[in-house]
Amino acid sequence: MIDYFKEEKARTGVTNKEINQATGTQMASHWFTASQWQLPNAEQYQKLQALFTQKALEQDYDTLETEAGD
Repeated sequence: MIDYFKEEKARTGVTNKEINQATGTQMASHWFTASQWQLPNAEQYQKLQALFTQKALEQDYDTLETEAGD
């Protein structure tokens, strides 16, 4: 389970600070590292989903087009 959380965090580039701000907690290190790992509750997980969705595909199209042309 921890691998899922770690991989999604790495994939989206979400920071611990962003996670803590979005959830109103200081739990990022417990949710995204093996140290004292625990599953977020349903409300916290929904907030994480919203944050991670917001961060996914955040590059603007012009940047993508420029990189694709390289």
